[in-house]
Amino acid sequence: MNAVGKLINELHALAHFYQVEALPDELFRQLEPYLQEYAELVLLEDGFELILASAQPQAGKDFAEWALEQGAAPASVAGFDAGQQFFPNRMLGLKLCWGQPANTPSLYVKTKIDVDQGLKFLKQQIKETAVLDELRIALQHDKILYGLGFFSVAGQLGIKTYTLNHLDAPAQIQVDTYQPGFLSYRIVGEKLKKETKKYWSDVQWQDFLNLNKRWKNILNFVRQELGYQKANQVGLIQRNGTLQQSDEAAPCMQLKLYIERIGRIETDYSAI
Repeated sequence: MNAVGKLINELHALAHFYQVEALPDELFRQLEPYLQEYAELVLLEDGFELILASAQPQAGKDFAEWALEQGAAPASVAGFDAGQQFFPNRMLGLKLCWGQPANTPSLYVKTKIDVDQGLKFLKQQIKETAVLDELRIALQHDKILYGLGFFSVAGQLGIKTYTLNHLDAPAQIQVDTYQPGFLSYRIVGEKLKKETKKYWSDVQWQDFLNLNKRWKNILNFVRQELGYQKANQVGLIQRNGTLQQSDEAAPCMQLKLYIERIGRIETDYSAI
């Protein structure tokens, strides 16, 4: 069995574990040329995701079409189309999601552009001047806009910015105390929300600390049933400056495990 066939089997095993009723097998067949290039699984507490990435000339058109077929709002696809036109010949990405709740697909452009140039593009997409001014202040110490993500909330365009910064390590995983990672801001309508995403590379399962019962079950499953030995990336998402355990009533922290299955994309930390 080739790598793509093995990946699809793993997706079905994850669907069974997360109690997802059906996966789009016909879509997977269409995705195969891109799956052969790059595929990354993302594990969450209540669902899982599949990320594809490609710089092929046809990727933008294909990713946009598939995103629409899987429930993306036209507004998010239009934002993505504008982004890939403004930043041509870039690595593009598509994220598909399953679980509870099932999020709509997201689309990405790896911009790696001067922040001022990035703000020129965002000025075309963000109609609220106050939000754009707030974002400009938030990014004033950054040099490079590493990437943009396009998603939707209730049919409305949402945009994520990604920059690289030095971020403190949390207590949830046993890693070095000070590492570079991504800082992300989410823009939806008239609001700018701070969302800190911290990533650590090649984390062994024994390096996770203070996990709840659900996460312990997830790690046992992927280790014993799928044979995954580590997470290529661990993402800890902190919203609005507050960390709380993910099983509390008002969660502000979300843990994500990124496991590259086909190909590898290195982060260029010189962009800090």
